[in-house]
Amino acid sequence: MTTSQNKPAPNEPSAQPNKPVILQGMGTKLLVLILCAVSFVAGFYAHQARQINHCESLGQVAQKQGSVVICI
Repeated sequence: MTTSQNKPAPNEPSAQPNKPVILQGMGTKLLVLILCAVSFVAGFYAHQARQINHCESLGQVAQKQGSVVICI
C-alpha cells in the first residue's frame, strides 16, 4: 500500500526494478573513481610545481625530463 504522496510504505519493496548486485551503487562507485583520478593528477602537478619552486628558490633552473624535474 502506498501513501498519498506516492511513496512506498516502509514494509513495501521499492518501486525500482531489481538490479544485479554489481550494478547497485554504480553511480557512487563511478563518482569515487573520477574523484580519485582527479585527485591523483592534481597531486602530481602540485608536486612538480613544488619541485620547480624549490629549484628557483635555490637560484637554479628547473629542467623537466619526462615527469622528472632536475635542478641545474
